[in-house]
Amino acid sequence: MRMFIPLSPTQVQELAAIGQLAGPLEGVIPNDAFAQWIESDDPEDMEFAALSRAGDLALLLAETNQRVVAVVDVDVDGLEISDEPAGTAFLADLSSGQIASLHVDDALNKTVIADARKALASDDDSGEAELAAVDDCDLLWFDALELADVAVSLS
Repeated sequence: MRMFIPLSPTQVQELAAIGQLAGPLEGVIPNDAFAQWIESDDPEDMEFAALSRAGDLALLLAETNQRVVAVVDVDVDGLEISDEPAGTAFLADLSSGQIASLHVDDALNKTVIADARKALASDDDSGEAELAAVDDCDLLWFDALELADVAVSLS
């Protein structure tokens, strides 16, 4: 099964350097409960929604103004699955060999991401427009073999 895990730039660099990342790591799995939550059991809809949800979670981790989501192959038996919210799971450890792909914000979107992070940190609801603007920021796709290059680009 695929799991969509938000990572900080520091975590990406650690993963590239030593090939392992200690958990638990929170992510999103497109399981049956997630399908009910998004009201679609179409596999493409489920994966897109899981990537989007992980991208939203990555806003909370971003040390720089770029989100990173790793798409990893996992054994469901090795996950701790939570019901709240649907599709939330925790992975004990991650090895670089489990990565299928990486998704990273285009550097051109750094201002949008920075504004969204400020909105999340504020105590009021005035940042809805900034958070909604993130939906227009596509995450760029990188092959797992490009992990080291992605790590360098985030430094």
